[in-house]
Amino acid sequence: MVAATLKIKLKRYTKRVRTLRLDLNKLKDPTVRRKYQNELKKLLPNEAQEENYDQYWTKLKSAMQEAAEKSIDKPQTRRSAWISAETLQLVKKRSRCRSKQTLATLRKEIKKAVRRDKARYYEALADLESSKNGLNTLNAS
Repeated sequence: MVAATLKIKLKRYTKRVRTLRLDLNKLKDPTVRRKYQNELKKLLPNEAQEENYDQYWTKLKSAMQEAAEKSIDKPQTRRSAWISAETLQLVKKRSRCRSKQTLATLRKEIKKAVRRDKARYYEALADLESSKNGLNTLNAS
């Protein structure tokens, strides 16, 4: 008979806090900037003398974040440059689809459209490169 003692050390699960990303370039727009300033004026703590600086800073930080969330939009998710609007429409249509048969046909159409868009994109890049190279050879002689 064999006796053994096992020690297992489990890792603790730490939940990552996602930072809110805002499109700060929109602050260049005067209407968005004015809206942010008005929200910030409403939310800012008025008196800093009674509290210590750490508490004041946390209130200031939360006020700035809350005002930004209310007035500045989130940036749109990035998408590949080569995907066309028609392909995105097909993807939206697929997400609303319920039947399996139409889902399968839409999936095939999307694959074809993506391949076509990607081929067009790379052809355009190749044409651009060849035109650049053609201009360079003309200037060299």
